[in-house]
Amino acid sequence: MNFEKIKWGGLRLNKVEYILFDLEQFRNIVITKPNDEDIKILNNIFNCIGNCKENDGPRQLEKYLKEVLPSSKGERDVLIEIFEAIGIVESKKERPTRGRDTDFGYN
Repeated sequence: MNFEKIKWGGLRLNKVEYILFDLEQFRNIVITKPNDEDIKILNNIFNCIGNCKENDGPRQLEKYLKEVLPSSKGERDVLIEIFEAIGIVESKKERPTRGRDTDFGYN
């Protein structure tokens, strides 16, 4: 799975096993104390989530996060998937698709 993540940014983003793999990798890193900038970024992320409109989907959230989180689109997509998997973000109702599938595990 690590090869997939490095080479293509991940292929199974909406699979619990893949999310678990990402989270388990944190066991292998040294956690440092967050600095003021880290805390500011996290607060900005939560503000983006809290300021989403009722009809905003994950793609719109990814665009909001782009403004406050130094990262690639793929990294933001993975973060949204993890937030969805652990209940930080959720879809309030089933949204109709707009004619094409999405890589997100939820609408």
